[in-house]
Amino acid sequence: DDVVTHTSQAFLGVTMGCSKCHDHMYDPFPQTDYFSMRAIFESYQVRTDRVPGELDIMKAGLPRAYDASIEAKTYLFEAGDERYPVKDKPIPPAIPAALGGEFQIESVKLPVKAYRPWRREFVRNELLAVESKLMADAKEELKKLAPDCDPKMRETVELKLESEKLKHAALLAEFESEALEDAGKKASDEWKAAAEKTFDAQRKAALANAKWKLVSGEVSRAKAEKSMADAKAKKDKAKTTAATRAMNKAKADIAAAKKLMAAAEKQMKAKVTTEFKPRQGNYPNRSSGRRTAFATWLIDSKNPLTARVAMNHIWMRHFENGIVPTPNEFGGNGREPTHPALLDWLAAEFMESGWSMKAMHKKIVLSATFRQCGTPDETNLAVDPDNHFLWRMPSRRMEGEIVRDNLLWVSGRLDETFGGPDIPNTEAQKSVRRSIYLRHAHEKLVPFVQIFDGPKVTECYVRHESVQPHQALAMHNSPLTKLAAEKLADELTGSEGFLEDAFLKILGRMPNAEEREACGEFLKANAEGDGKRIRERLITVLLNHNDFVTVR
Repeated sequence: DDVVTHTSQAFLGVTMGCSKCHDHMYDPFPQTDYFSMRAIFESYQVRTDRVPGELDIMKAGLPRAYDASIEAKTYLFEAGDERYPVKDKPIPPAIPAALGGEFQIESVKLPVKAYRPWRREFVRNELLAVESKLMADAKEELKKLAPDCDPKMRETVELKLESEKLKHAALLAEFESEALEDAGKKASDEWKAAAEKTFDAQRKAALANAKWKLVSGEVSRAKAEKSMADAKAKKDKAKTTAATRAMNKAKADIAAAKKLMAAAEKQMKAKVTTEFKPRQGNYPNRSSGRRTAFATWLIDSKNPLTARVAMNHIWMRHFENGIVPTPNEFGGNGREPTHPALLDWLAAEFMESGWSMKAMHKKIVLSATFRQCGTPDETNLAVDPDNHFLWRMPSRRMEGEIVRDNLLWVSGRLDETFGGPDIPNTEAQKSVRRSIYLRHAHEKLVPFVQIFDGPKVTECYVRHESVQPHQALAMHNSPLTKLAAEKLADELTGSEGFLEDAFLKILGRMPNAEEREACGEFLKANAEGDGKRIRERLITVLLNHNDFVTVR
């Protein structure tokens, strides 16, 4: 339901949620249209694929949509209640009749690396690199053992090395089998031989791994027993408790290793087959084609609505308000466009540019309208106080993320490196990377950004501005502000031009007469104090100035 709601609002500028329960008078979308739209997305799911440089997809991964079940059916729910599906009448995927256009669905055969993402070259290379490092570490560990060390300890390291060697060999064998399969040779004798080799390598690696874990568990248990005996002899409760925990963990590890050993020994007795175990299960090798058909319909030249909605959003990013003031509601409940002909022209240009947002941003920022001064003109202000005819550039507050970036940039600390892992919300005040990389989730919001009207996690069609006292407190007390003031105080020395340099650097303008007088009095009154400290205080005031967080 959320997919239908946000897809319709984000790309089509219409709300369809009301039609989920029943038909409404004057609503162009009946209930059947809602469920026809839902049917387009009924089969889709989202998985997380690996990204280069990160083995753990929980830390950083790439969400990918895919069709989990091509034949998934959609049923109309009585009164919108999922408990009462009308199963005798499946709803086919379709575009709402009121929107019109052609909608042709064709199943899509996917390339191998789309439904088997672990076969991508970078994934294979990184897996091999990990196994190679583990082998090297085990070899180094074996070298460091003293000649007279505990035989069990030596056995543990030797088994670990053997396990890593066999894992590496199994990985290479698996890659060889997969390469032959990808080349369309799965039925060949060459592939069968490679698959049997893979199966044999995998079961040998599994047995070696189980042996290593079993011996390792026994060594850990022996250490825990000795620690417990020593702790009891010294009557040390804390160490006794720690030793008990270590003992319980060792016992659990041994039990798990024995199960692995039993399974591995059973597999070793089995006949060698071509049924080797892939590292992950397969995803469907075909897509229903529903979402592809929908995307094709969205950008069809006969459907200018998508381009209008997109250009309205782009315009809004530059001029604060959209040409249609309600960007996610172009229907009867929304407001009419202020300049409909302009929106149509922008939409046509957008489509003719190949749907290039970069080209449209460039066209807008190079326009005379965008380059106008934001200073009010008394004559025009009297005629058009709401700036309906765009005779001046409207001023607007910076978004929370840009306020943070601005503090880093003005002090020369902003790291503009492209890409990389996301920034935990707890590191937002310490990291110097751009705010676009901040982690954004319900339980991981960045307070500083949210104070400056940060976006919602679920949706953000419009950023609403507010002016609140706690915004000034956040700016004044933020570590980012304090560090920026320190850096700028070092950069802008206490010369005669300090005041002008500070205003230009921080606010992008010269001080007016009133500001020059007030700042001059402050500097004069504190002339005998610590010069850098005085500069920091004045710079902090400028960083808290309204103009610093305002785009004009």
